[in-house]
Amino acid sequence: MALRRALAGVGLRDYRKLDHYTGVAGPIALEGDDVLIAGCAPHRCMDMSAGIVASLASGEVHAAVLDGGFITIYSRQKNYDRLPAGLKNWVAESIESAREFGGPVPQVRYR
Repeated sequence: MALRRALAGVGLRDYRKLDHYTGVAGPIALEGDDVLIAGCAPHRCMDMSAGIVASLASGEVHAAVLDGGFITIYSRQKNYDRLPAGLKNWVAESIESAREFGGPVPQVRYR
């Protein structure tokens, strides 16, 4: 429930989409005080995926969703350089994968 409230606080309320877009999940990673959860929709990793970072220290939550040619970032932090490293790495990997496999390169935007 606390994670749901935190996600709603940064503007991400479509939990079914988030659940679907992390249905094929990678390992949960711990980077310092940040927990990163990332995954993709079954058979749609190139165009339907999501990453969530939760800080164990501050309780802050940040998320990014790849859908429809955009990576939408949900965060109270509106300065990209100040986002957690795990989320910035997820965004960079998503863009690099699109380039590598010849797909459209997603544009980054904020909600």
